[in-house]
Amino acid sequence: MQSLRVLVVSHGGSVPVLNMGFDNDVWSGGMSCKVPTENVANFTFDVRKLIGDNGKVTHITINVVEKTVNQTGEPVVPMSDVSIGLRETLEGVAPVVNQLGTVTSWLVTGLVWTAQGLILFVPLCFVCLGIVLLVEKGIVPAWKREFKGKSFPKISRLGRQKQEQDAKAADMV
Repeated sequence: MQSLRVLVVSHGGSVPVLNMGFDNDVWSGGMSCKVPTENVANFTFDVRKLIGDNGKVTHITINVVEKTVNQTGEPVVPMSDVSIGLRETLEGVAPVVNQLGTVTSWLVTGLVWTAQGLILFVPLCFVCLGIVLLVEKGIVPAWKREFKGKSFPKISRLGRQKQEQDAKAADMV
């Protein structure tokens, strides 16, 4: 980090934002700096070389905004915003090992979601099964017993009329 700060200052810039994090035995972070627009290209290639020698560049974003006059009306050197993403690599360890930390966190999250789904889904299935059994074994037999032997004249009359119509249709043919 100190080397990057020296590089920024040597190109006439400043470092207003620096974020660092330590996760899975690896340092990572981001740095936002302001560099004069005329030095941006050289600065970017120097930073890329410096980081490439010591770690891994995840991203470098350059935003060139020309501002030539400030509020007092005095000319100002145009500054460009440069954002740099950094990630340390472990020596002697394959990059796959660094990525295992990310993959395991995704797997754990997926397994937790699956467990939560099962915790909700299995009891819900038993509730639905209970409702089906209650209807099939309790309500339907009681309903059939209640109406057993009772005649419904309207329904039986309609059935007879249908049979008579079918018989007449067969005779006509």
